[in-house]
Amino acid sequence: MPAPDAVLASERELRFARRVMFPVASAVVVMTLAVVGLILWTADQQDRLSLDSERKLAVGALTARVGNVARQTLDYAEWDEAYRSLHERFDAGWARINVGPALHHSFGLDFSFVIAPDGTTRYAMRDGDTVDRRVDDELGAGIAELIMASRAAPITDPPRAGLVRTGDGLAVAAVAGVRRQDDAFALDGADRTLLVLAVRLDDEVLSTIGERFLLRDLRVLPEPSASRASVPLVLADGEVAAVLAWTPDEPGRELLRRVLPVLAVAVSLLGAFVAVVLTHSRRAAAEIAESEARARHMALHDPLTGLPNRLLLGDRIEHALASLRRQGGRLALLYLDLDGFKAVNDVLGHAIGDQLLREVSGRLAGVLRETDTVARLGGDEFAVLQTGIADATAAETLARRILAALAEPFTADGAIIPAGVSIGIAVAPEDGTTHDLLARRADVALYKAKETGRATYCFFETALDATLSLRRELEHDLRHALGGNQLEVHYQPQIDLRTGEMVGVEALLRWRHPTRGLIPPAQFVPLAEETGQIREIGTWVLGRACHDAARWPGLRVSVNIAAAQFRDRSLPETVRAALAEAGLAAGRLELELTESALFKNPEEAATILGALRALGVTLAMDDFGTGYSSLAQLHRLPFDTLKIDQAFIARVGEDRSSAAIVRAVLGMTRGLGVRAVAEGIESAAQLAFVAYEGCDLAQGFYLGWPMPAAEIGELVQTQQATDRGAWPVAAMPLPRIRAAAG
Repeated sequence: MPAPDAVLASERELRFARRVMFPVASAVVVMTLAVVGLILWTADQQDRLSLDSERKLAVGALTARVGNVARQTLDYAEWDEAYRSLHERFDAGWARINVGPALHHSFGLDFSFVIAPDGTTRYAMRDGDTVDRRVDDELGAGIAELIMASRAAPITDPPRAGLVRTGDGLAVAAVAGVRRQDDAFALDGADRTLLVLAVRLDDEVLSTIGERFLLRDLRVLPEPSASRASVPLVLADGEVAAVLAWTPDEPGRELLRRVLPVLAVAVSLLGAFVAVVLTHSRRAAAEIAESEARARHMALHDPLTGLPNRLLLGDRIEHALASLRRQGGRLALLYLDLDGFKAVNDVLGHAIGDQLLREVSGRLAGVLRETDTVARLGGDEFAVLQTGIADATAAETLARRILAALAEPFTADGAIIPAGVSIGIAVAPEDGTTHDLLARRADVALYKAKETGRATYCFFETALDATLSLRRELEHDLRHALGGNQLEVHYQPQIDLRTGEMVGVEALLRWRHPTRGLIPPAQFVPLAEETGQIREIGTWVLGRACHDAARWPGLRVSVNIAAAQFRDRSLPETVRAALAEAGLAAGRLELELTESALFKNPEEAATILGALRALGVTLAMDDFGTGYSSLAQLHRLPFDTLKIDQAFIARVGEDRSSAAIVRAVLGMTRGLGVRAVAEGIESAAQLAFVAYEGCDLAQGFYLGWPMPAAEIGELVQTQQATDRGAWPVAAMPLPRIRAAAG
C-alpha cells in the first residue's frame, strides 16, 4: 500500500498536470495547429492569387495573338493595290509575291487565302508554299463562321478573328474584306473578296507567348487538364476544342518550404516559435509580393533603360484614345530614332551604345510632363505619348524641346559622341483614332524626317503614305532586279588630255525597271545601301566591268566601291576572284573610293588599301575635296589617282575661288606624283581650263555620255583604226560623243 506522502505527491502531480500541463499542452497544440492552419491558408491564398493573375495573363496573351493576326490581315486587306490585284482583277503573281510565301518568311504566318465573292478559293499558301487547297480544307472548324460574320458585317468593321481547327492542331485566323483605304467605300457581303490569314498555335509560338507573358511550359491540351492552370480554347463556332495549360508558379508552396522546417524546430518553444513564424511569414509574403511586382515591372518595362516598353505604351495609348473619344481633345504620338546610333555600336562597341541609350532616356524624361509617357520600342527607337493637348502646336513645341535636349553631345567612357534624333509626329484624332493607325502614321512621318536630313521633325501628311508605299515597292523590286537581269553597267570615257586618246572608262550602274523605265542611281543606290544589298550589287558590277574591259585592249576600267563594300574585309579576295574569272590584268582595273569611306578609320583603311595594291590594281579617290580630306592621312594612303569633284569644275568660269581650288589640287597631285582626273566636263571652256592647268585626264558629258558596253567597243575599234586619239585636244572644241543617256 503506497505511503500517504506518495499518494499526496501523486495527486499534486495529477492536479498540476490537469491545471497546468494539459492546458499548456492543449494551448501549444491548438496554437500550433492554428499557426499551421494559418500558414497553409496563406499559402493556398497566394497560390490562388498567383493562378488568377496567370489566367488573366493567359487570356490576355491569347487575345493579343488574335489581335495581332487581325491587325496584320487589316494591313494587307485595306490596301488599294490589293483591291486592284485581288478583287477588280485577280493577279495570281501579285498574290504570290505580296500575300504568299513572304508572309510566312517575314511575319511567321502559316496560312494565307484569297476567297472570291462566290466563295471559291482563288489563292492558298501553307507553310511558305503555294498549294491548291480550299480554305475549309485547311482551316476546317470555325473558319466558316468567321467568313460568314465578315460578309455580314460592314466592310469597314475590324477583321473577324478567332480560333480555328487545322489538320494538325489549332490556329489563330482572321478574315477581312479586301477594300480601298477610303473608309467611306463599301461592298455588299456577297460582292467582297476576302483575305484570310492564320498562324498555328504550335510549340514555337506558344514558347514565344510564354516567355513574353511569364507563363512556364505553355501548351495546348486536347482535353481539360486536372491542373487548375488552364483556360478553355473556344473555336469561332463556339466549340470548346482544347485548353491552354501551363505550369503555374506556386508562391504558397515556396512559403511552406521556408516556414514549416522552422515551425517544426520551434514547436517546443512557443514564444520563439511564434516570433519565428511571424517573422518568416512576413518576410516570405514580402518576397512574394516583391517578386510579383518585379515580374510585372519586367513584363512592362525595358530592362536597359527602365522606360515603359511597347506593351505598356500600347496600353496607355488605348486608355488615352478611349478618354479622347469620351471627353474630346487631342493627343500626339511621337516616334524617335537616334541619328548615327549604328555607327556608335560599330565603332565604340555595344557597351558605349547601351550607356548612350540610358543617357538619352534620362534627357527625354527631363523634358516631358508627368502626364506624358516616354517608351523604348527597341534598338535606338523611342516613342512619346503626349496627352491633353489643345492642338498640334504643343506637339511641335515638345519636338523642339527634344531636339534641343539631344543636340548637346554625350560623353561616354571618355568619348564625345555627337547626338541627334529624327522625330515623326501623328496627332489624334486628325491622323487616326486607333493605336495601329497612329503608330503607322507616326512611323511614316519618322521616315520622312530621316529622309529630309535627320535632326529634325515631321508631321504626318497624307502624301507621305504614297511616298512610303513607293519606297517599299522599289525596295521589293530591287531585291529581284539583280536576278531579273534588270541592272546594267554603262561606261563613260576618260580622255588623256595630252594625246586626246580614250585611255579608260568609268563603270556606272543603271537600273532598267520593267514598268518604271530607267530609274536614276540617286533614287535606288541609297536604298540598296540602307537594305544591305549594295554589297551583292557591287560585287556584280565589279565582275561585269572586268568581263567587259577584257574585250577592250589597253583600256583601263574604273569601278566605284561603296563604303559598305570597303568595310568588308573580304574585298581584296572579291577583287582577286573577279580579275581571275574575267582574265583581266590587275593593272587595268582601277577602284574608286570616296573620302567618307576612308577617313573615318584611317588605320583600317590603310590596311585594306595595302592589300588591294598588293593585287596590282590602281586606286583612285573619288570626289576629292568634298568630304573628310586630311592631307596628312592622304600622304599615307597609296592612291594613284585623285578625281576632282564636278562641283568645283562646274564653277571654274564663274568664280575665282573654284578655279583656285582646282589649280591647288592639280599642284598637289603633281607633288604627290599621282594622276588627276577632272569630272563633269560639260563645256569647251572647262575642258580648255583643266587642259591648260596640266590635268591628266577628263570625263564628262562634253566628252562622252555614259553608254552601253557595245558602244564603247565600237569607239575602241574606231580609235584603233585612226592615228591615235579620236579626241584631239589641240582642236578645240573637242567632239562630243553622243550615246544613249543612262
